[in-house]
Parts: sequence; structure tokens; C-alpha cells
Amino acid sequence: MEKGLIEAADRERGRFRTFLLTALENYLANEWDRAKRQKRGGGQQFLSLEHAGSAEAGYQLLPPDTASPDQLYQRRWAQAVLEAVLRRLREDFDGRDDRGKFDVLKEFLFSDRGEVSYAHAAARIGLSESATKSAIYRLRQRYGQLFADEIAQTVERPEDVDDEIRHLLAVLEAS
Repeated sequence: MEKGLIEAADRERGRFRTFLLTALENYLANEWDRAKRQKRGGGQQFLSLEHAGSAEAGYQLLPPDTASPDQLYQRRWAQAVLEAVLRRLREDFDGRDDRGKFDVLKEFLFSDRGEVSYAHAAARIGLSESATKSAIYRLRQRYGQLFADEIAQTVERPEDVDDEIRHLLAVLEAS
């Protein structure tokens, strides 16, 4: 009614009740879609931190992880490798006296856009937008290099590095 749909009803096109039924169905479908959108938290169970009581009580409210022990181990291993690589990458930056830059640039490590735009990131670290994009490119290159180096330490032969990288990425995608 707010959108003036009643005026759009036309006797030539069918019965008014069919028009109302269709309008209601469309409204309900739109409301259902809106409620289920992930960006609005749709389909998620909300946990109240105020009423959880303790960390243990809050943990018990979380849905159980149905992964097998082997899958959990593989996932945790992959996460540990990624954490080690990020730690080494941060150490590289800290060693070059670029402490503040790393925290800003790491937002762009896995995607083109982080929480901030390139222009905003450039302003925060005192570089031009073009120089910031170049720094992000170099950061990604160094991350890939360190990732391969970290994997190389865990395999027996150098030719196994690519297979291990594929395996770890598959484990992370599955989680």
C-alpha cells in the first residue's frame, strides 16, 4: 500500500484477490530473503555475551564442530602455517622500520579491498595511492615466498612443496 501498488491493479489483467495474493506472496518472499541474508546475520544463532555467565558457558552454546579429529588436526596445522608466515612477514616489516605500515597493508593481503580503500590506506601510511598499491603487491609477493619457504621446511623433497600447498589450501577452503 505504501508503494501505491493498489493503483496498479487492473481488472483487465485478472481478479483483485489474485492481485492481492501475488502482492502478499512477493512481500513474504522479500521479507524471508531479507531475514536470511548473511550480511544481516540471517540463519545465525545469536549468543548474548551478557547472559553467558562464563567463557565455558558461552562455549557450550556454540554449535558443535562436526569435523573428524583428522580434519580438525589438518585445519589447525594449516592455520598454524599461516600464522607462522604472517609472523615472519611482520618481522620483515618491523626489521625495516615499517611497523605501522604492516598493520594497514595486511588488510589487503588476501583481497583487493580491505575495510578501507586504497586512498584511505595511503593516507594512513603517508604514501601515494599508487605507491600503496605497489607496496601491497610486494607484500603479497613476499607472503607467497614466505609461505613456500615455510612449506618447504615441512616436506621431504622440494618437488613436494606445490602438492603440500594445494593440500593446505584445500583444507582451509573446506573449513
